[in-house]
Parts: sequence; C-alpha cells; structure tokens
Amino acid sequence: MPDVLIVLHGCHLDAQGWEQMIWGEPADGLYGRAPRALMESQKYQDPLIFWGSGGSSLNGITEADYTFELACGRYQEMKVFSEHDAESFRQYLTSVTHMNRTATTTTEEIVAAAEICRQQAISKLVVVSSSTHIARCLQEALIAKADGLLPGVEVYATSADTAYAGYSVHDTVVVEPPHRGDMPQVAFHENAKKLFQFLYSEEHAHGLNQEWAALIEKWRVQLPK
Repeated sequence: MPDVLIVLHGCHLDAQGWEQMIWGEPADGLYGRAPRALMESQKYQDPLIFWGSGGSSLNGITEADYTFELACGRYQEMKVFSEHDAESFRQYLTSVTHMNRTATTTTEEIVAAAEICRQQAISKLVVVSSSTHIARCLQEALIAKADGLLPGVEVYATSADTAYAGYSVHDTVVVEPPHRGDMPQVAFHENAKKLFQFLYSEEHAHGLNQEWAALIEKWRVQLPK
C-alpha cells in the first residue's frame, strides 16, 4: 500500500507558459510542478502520484495525460532518472500513478485525493504546485482535513520553482482573519472571499477591480502620514 499520496495539481492547458510552468528546466535546477512531484516521490518507499486534470483537454487528451506524457518525454533532464531507458521509466511512472481525469478545480482535486487516502489508508498527503498557487492548494487541503475528509492524514506542501507566467510568488496575496491585538479587528478576509464569484465574468471583474482601486486610493490618501 502507498505510504504517501503526492498531489500534482493540474493547470489549464490554455494557461500562458503552460509547459514552462509544468516542467521548467530541471537540468538547470528550475523544477516545474511535474519534476518537483517526481523528486518528492523519491523520498518515499511506496509513493503514489495523483496527476490532476486541471479541467482541460486538447484533442480529447486531458491535461493530466499531457503532463504525464511530457514527463515521459523529458525525464532524462532529471539526473536521478537519467539511467532509465524510456520504456522502463514509463513502466515505473505508470506503477506509481493515479490519473485523475474528472476534477476540474483545485478543490475537486483535493476532495478526490482525500477519497484515495481513505480508500488506501494513506496517512500522508503532499500537495505540489507552482509558487503562485501552492498556498491555495495547502489551504484547500487543510479545509478538507478540518471538514473530516482527511482523518489521521498528515498534510504537507512543497512548491515548484516556476510560477504563473509574468508573475512570481511576491504577487500572491494571503488575507488572514484579524488576530493581532495591535491592529484593527476588521474582517477584510470576508470581502476577499467574495471576489471569487467574479472570476468568470470578464466585464464584471474589470468593472469591480477599477472601482475597487479607486475606493482604495480614496481611503489611502486619508491615512495618517
């Protein structure tokens, strides 16, 4: 039985710089999501790698399958696997693979991974994603654990070296509930949660963002100097 489930989070095939984000340049020490997950798997005796679909496909091939084939085609860029021939590497990777072709969101991937942990009595879950996405993945895994979907499962996260095209880890914002006694007890996080409902309407998203920027500027100039 596997002793760890490594969740390689999917990314939509239409994402800008998809291959760079997923694979990176491992020969030069720049590990994308897939190489990072493969390296993580080498730390365990019986790993199982969950390949997330990302909710996209091309010519009937899911993003999870594209990622798998990319790994099979470029695995020799990773020194730890360089002695494998193509067939033996594919056989090895197949033997430690769970291919998920149904989950369409980060949340659905975590829920599906939690079910695998339950079915196979896996006690450790490691989420792997880009530096700009890993905080979200860990949060979803911790929510699943809090909701009772990962009883007795240790949850960890490890980040790829790559990020969303044109961005870096500095651009990811984490909004926590108020908790410090020396700061205003204002629930900014509650309004931040509501932004997600605008993600799939470009007109409304742009409109809200412009008005939000103007509102922030209005209050910013009133801050004490």
